[in-house]
Amino acid sequence: MRSIRNAIAVLLTVGMLSAGCGIVDGDAEVEPHTHPPGTGSHTHEGTMTDGSMTHGTPVEASEGMSVSLQVIADSVSGYNLRIATQGFRFAPESAGAAYVPGEGHAHLYVNGVKTRVYSEWFHPDGLAPGTHEVRVTLNANDHSSYAAGGVMLEDSLVLQVAG
Repeated sequence: MRSIRNAIAVLLTVGMLSAGCGIVDGDAEVEPHTHPPGTGSHTHEGTMTDGSMTHGTPVEASEGMSVSLQVIADSVSGYNLRIATQGFRFAPESAGAAYVPGEGHAHLYVNGVKTRVYSEWFHPDGLAPGTHEVRVTLNANDHSSYAAGGVMLEDSLVLQVAG
């Protein structure tokens, strides 16, 4: 039975990844969301909503740069988050260095708690049953937020973890 469930989860994952959205699994549910036309990612005007500072003036994202947050059930435990990007390169070796267009890292917020992420995959440990707000922003090497037309590049979702 478990192998059938895992096979179904893999099929759902492949289908949802091709659509650029998270998955729905027996133990977790991702709240439906939409992307603004032509961006492939959520964007929100203004500064961080969790009270954290934005590290200065946002830098303009190159044309076509986008981010999409996806949730994939882990075969051993919990979930893996994929930070899918276009027009962006993760550059952990340059964290804290000078701005280079199109490269940097991500800031991942789970229930408002920030973690720096230096690759497209992240496994959040110990997600308790309940509702979890997950948000990701793209940031330059110097920690400036990337924005398009003054609107931060970010994506978010609500993850329901069953008890």
